[in-house]
Amino acid sequence: MKPAIKSQIPVLAFITIIFAILLSGCVNVNKAGDCKDIKSVQERDSCYHSLAHANDDSAICKKIEDKLLKEHCITHIEGE
Repeated sequence: MKPAIKSQIPVLAFITIIFAILLSGCVNVNKAGDCKDIKSVQERDSCYHSLAHANDDSAICKKIEDKLLKEHCITHIEGE
């Protein structure tokens, strides 16, 4: 394998992993930036969590119903 290609393997692996996560629905941010219309509590919490991180806004974390996820979200954003 050529050295130039070999040095790009970690970058390509990272891009592939991010792409797979996005396709799997693990990152669920409503295009309008509003999660309130999502019926599933778990999916809505995931949406708020992603939105909070995308906007670096711990106030969005307070909309999360799951206590542990809410605490993680607030701690992680405020600790950055």
